[in-house]
Amino acid sequence: MSEPSPTAGAKDNPGAGLWIHPKAERLPTEKPGAFVILSDGSLLTVTGPKLCISRDDGRCWGEKPLFQDQKRNPSFEFGLLRTWDGVIVLVYMDLATKKWGWNSETHQPIPDARVEVWNTRSLDEGQTWAEPQRLFDGWCGAIISMIQTRSGHIIAPIQRLLHAP
Repeated sequence: MSEPSPTAGAKDNPGAGLWIHPKAERLPTEKPGAFVILSDGSLLTVTGPKLCISRDDGRCWGEKPLFQDQKRNPSFEFGLLRTWDGVIVLVYMDLATKKWGWNSETHQPIPDARVEVWNTRSLDEGQTWAEPQRLFDGWCGAIISMIQTRSGHIIAPIQRLLHAP
């Protein structure tokens, strides 16, 4: 017997096209993730400028400022991972640097459109964070995921806005 198509019935019933594996369980949180698991089993995520930790599998969350410098404004799209040696790495778009405009004559973004991409890391389970470093100073549309390769390198795919490509 074949599994149903992920789009079966979507035309007649918008929710009908969603296929969910029978063993999947709904998360007990509305936090968008990504999540990392700390050494004590707690969950860690970021929600804008706040660091969030749950000690009960995501049902309740404690929050504290992510940065001492409140000028930073991480987007809700970010990459977060815990490396094999326990370092937590966060890559995010800083909305405090966002500049956007549209030229309706050229049908292009303004030449200096930008939202910078930054990264920081924690060596102590998210208690403290290194001074953020800028990775990219153009326009980045989204940060969706991040991986660590077998050789230990961290890859965070980002998009670059090209003007009149």
